[in-house]
Amino acid sequence: MMNLARGGRYAVGIILLLTVGLVLTNVVLEPLYIWFNVSLERNEWIQWWSVSYILFVIYCLFEASFLSRWKDYSVRRLTSIWFWLLFFISFVLLLVPIALGYSPY
Repeated sequence: MMNLARGGRYAVGIILLLTVGLVLTNVVLEPLYIWFNVSLERNEWIQWWSVSYILFVIYCLFEASFLSRWKDYSVRRLTSIWFWLLFFISFVLLLVPIALGYSPY
């Protein structure tokens, strides 16, 4: 029963991060792209995924710093090369349209 509760907590957390990522994509990122004359007409899900993953990284950093009961698991996640590689890729995916002046995806 304990594993089911933990899995439910993670599912709610993932849904919450995706929802907040979608809101931030539409409220913050879209006006920023418009300011740089870049439209988000095609494949907005790429930017949405990038914002959501960056939020996940921030959450993991907070979790590892302040929540001691999850510290071992968080430290293992933070030392993973894939964790940081995906963070770098998601950050680059947000900056490419600004650098190019249009959204290539």
